[in-house]
Amino acid sequence: PSPGVTAGSALWPSREPSYRATEPRGSDEEDLLRVCGPGTGRYLFTAPHSIRSIRRGVVKQADMGTGGLAEALAELTGSTALTIVGRQTGDPNWDIGRGAFQREGLARRQLVVVDIHGFREEREEDLIIGLGPAPSNAVRELSDRLIAIAGGRGLAARTGAPFDATWPGTITATVQVAGGTA
Repeated sequence: PSPGVTAGSALWPSREPSYRATEPRGSDEEDLLRVCGPGTGRYLFTAPHSIRSIRRGVVKQADMGTGGLAEALAELTGSTALTIVGRQTGDPNWDIGRGAFQREGLARRQLVVVDIHGFREEREEDLIIGLGPAPSNAVRELSDRLIAIAGGRGLAARTGAPFDATWPGTITATVQVAGGTA
């Protein structure tokens, strides 16, 4: 692996324990967000399911590892991470409306938003990129590059359903509809 991959592989697990310290339910402070990273790069890495959320009144499992991954990617690229650390009262990537997470993401829509999620079931794909309802040409080109790189490393990657990010409550859709890049 390249030095960047090696550094990232070591950094990611070092950033994850704070999300697991509360058995992925979050701290007692409701809807508490974490914004971190050097903040000088062009990306905003988001992890809206870094701890458990509530979707349609039912507890949704955390996407384990996504909070630490967002933080590691932000550090490696000099960018910013937006994650959740407080007990959730809803689902910031499902609820239609402008909750704290979406507002924080929209406040940084000049950055390229990369919204990170995990798979819960076994899939033949290793990576599915959700392009959202209005992807720019730059987003399509980046997606094509990422899919080619993943394929070159023996990973199965594609865009589309079931993770296409077109639902209006997704971070990707919210940012795109507001004129940002995600």
